[in-house]
Amino acid sequence: MPLRISVRSRPFRILFDATLTDSGYINFPRIPENLVLRDDRGNFLRSFRLTGYPILDSQSERLFLLNSESTGLMVVNVESEESWTVEFPTLITSLCFSDDFILVGLLNGMIKVFDNSGELMRDNWDSVSRVPITLGCAISPNGRDVVAVSGIDPQKLLLLRALDAGKMETSVMPLTSDYRREVFTRFSESGKLVYFETEKGLGIFEISSRESRVIPAAGSFVGLGESQHSGLVSVLYTGGETAELKVCTNQGQILYSKSFSCDFAHLRQIDDHLLLGCNEILLRVDVVEE
Repeated sequence: MPLRISVRSRPFRILFDATLTDSGYINFPRIPENLVLRDDRGNFLRSFRLTGYPILDSQSERLFLLNSESTGLMVVNVESEESWTVEFPTLITSLCFSDDFILVGLLNGMIKVFDNSGELMRDNWDSVSRVPITLGCAISPNGRDVVAVSGIDPQKLLLLRALDAGKMETSVMPLTSDYRREVFTRFSESGKLVYFETEKGLGIFEISSRESRVIPAAGSFVGLGESQHSGLVSVLYTGGETAELKVCTNQGQILYSKSFSCDFAHLRQIDDHLLLGCNEILLRVDVVEE
């Protein structure tokens, strides 16, 4: 029996920006006042008469709203619409969340961890750098470990580990970078590795050994994909109209490298399949062992 595939499409215009997850999205204007959550097919799910710039978690269960000054955060339970709000005396420079915790990095170098009810669990302040600032931060899947790219003169990778009896262990790794913008920082799915931007490529920091390595790349960081099952990591960098894709082991060994012409690029990895967005073209790359 022949297979017939019906494809329907309709124009989609981003008003100002959009927050997108596997289960839904919010397309919002420059001054958001009424936020509409839709499913992955564009069907209406729920609206919120709230003001702020929205970010959805991966399952569209929590809505994070930054105020217009980027000094306040509201966290909303999408189903019940229960919410809590926290204000800060300075700008929010980085935001990260796991299933149970919300991590906020601030312009003054503070790093604060909240639970889902809004209770402050712990905080830390950068007291080493000449200019304390949090440029990027991430929290491990279990919520015990926090990592941040922090400070100017010097800049460093800061690891905070929660120990028993409320104690904290702090490790500092000096960096040679001099970023003055938000820096990509993320834990691996296992929580054993940290991926972060460096001026020479993508850095990989191993929590247990405190050792680091770099996947060399030139240009601007675009995206990272990971398969915990195979241990493969894909990295995409772009410079001008050229993009460079590298597939590596999580130990930093480069298995495949490819450059191609592209004005805009996007990367997502699902197991051993890589999805690349280039202009109006969507490519799928399958990773096979020869």
